[in-house]
Amino acid sequence: MSKKLIDAEETIRNIIIAAPREPDEAIRATASAIVVIENMPPAQPERGHWFNPLGDFAPYRCSRCGHYSDSKTPFCAHCGAAMREEKNVHYDNHSS
Repeated sequence: MSKKLIDAEETIRNIIIAAPREPDEAIRATASAIVVIENMPPAQPERGHWFNPLGDFAPYRCSRCGHYSDSKTPFCAHCGAAMREEKNVHYDNHSS
């Protein structure tokens, strides 16, 4: 299973909404899931950088997974890599 950053509060809200409205057992199961999520350590995202072998303009490519983006966002929407600014990055023949 791959790592991905999640919004824990939104996840907990979704668990509560999706939980069956059966009495005791559903309540215990939902409470257990919430405790597990709240006690999870924060994910440490993989690091990457945006590059374009033709210059500094869109589309950019993620150095981790090769996914394309029209802008240099802080994270890759495909693999979740945290992007760092790189100077003089050259194309290194990523495939995806």
